[in-house]
Amino acid sequence: MKKKKDMRKISIFIIILLVIACLSTSWFWKKKKASADDKKILHYYQNAEPQTLDAQVFTGNPEMTLANMYHEGLTRYGKKDGEYLPGVAEKYTFNASDNSWTFVIRKNAKWEDGKPVTPHDFAFAWR
Repeated sequence: MKKKKDMRKISIFIIILLVIACLSTSWFWKKKKASADDKKILHYYQNAEPQTLDAQVFTGNPEMTLANMYHEGLTRYGKKDGEYLPGVAEKYTFNASDNSWTFVIRKNAKWEDGKPVTPHDFAFAWR
């Protein structure tokens, strides 16, 4: 009989703890009004930690996913499989006679400091 009472007390205690945990979690995750600074921040959660953010050396999927967000290449992926769209390059052409590509950089492409993006920037990055 004493065992039943003890089990009942333990069960009630566990239920109370679960209720408290659920209530505190819903309070914690309640949406707050975003400030002007919060609206300028992107929070992105990923299940794996990137090993590096250096585009010259990364090889993993976590790094590639993030790089697609903060790097814009000459082209970017389209919505269809195998589709590429202009990125920093406003247009590009392939010359089959010498097996080369020509990219024309957008006139309004600028670095974060306001300097224009040039073909030399891409050539430097590939060296």
